[in-house]
Amino acid sequence: MRIVHSEAATSFGGQEGRIFKEMNAMRARGHHLEAICQPTALLAERLSDAGFTVHTLEMDGPVNYVKGVIGIRRILREGRFDVLNTHSRRDTVIAAAAGRLAGTPLIVRTRHLSNKVGSLWSYTRLPHRVTTVSDHVREHLIERRWRKRRIHRAHQCCHAGDMRRRHRRARIVGVRLAALRGRAGIERRQDVVVSKLPEPPGADTTMVLP
Repeated sequence: MRIVHSEAATSFGGQEGRIFKEMNAMRARGHHLEAICQPTALLAERLSDAGFTVHTLEMDGPVNYVKGVIGIRRILREGRFDVLNTHSRRDTVIAAAAGRLAGTPLIVRTRHLSNKVGSLWSYTRLPHRVTTVSDHVREHLIERRWRKRRIHRAHQCCHAGDMRRRHRRARIVGVRLAALRGRAGIERRQDVVVSKLPEPPGADTTMVLP
């Protein structure tokens, strides 16, 4: 498939990191990936360094909104993309609108944040489907009367190799990972184990053991 991601943020945090990882993972599976970012976006720089085609345009302000819709519509038509995946509200109202005008077959809006949604405009009218990073966010959108069958959950992705390197010397609550493995009866050959622990009391804690 030919897939293009759009992101309006210029900083690089968890959301942009997820986009970067997903684009690399999908490319490794044989898909064609491109991105649409603002000129000063750190994500654009990292994607370019990784060999991706990155289209840049300004997205802030009403003038750039109109220019953005026109410019992205041209990018989508010329690129003949199968999927447009938007991520922030700003790029969604621009890129998804352009995708509708360009006739892009599938427009997906990913909701990365867990806080409550304000306006539903960038979820209900512009994209064809919505993906969330948790059931909590999915249920919140359903409560806001968004169609259940069009909302899908996609958990945060992580690379087993990255997790092993990151947690090789880590300690969780002052206990070595090897000790936690032993207590849980987890064998060393298992790559990643994710479980829910009531620690501290009343909280829902995720433990990842490499």
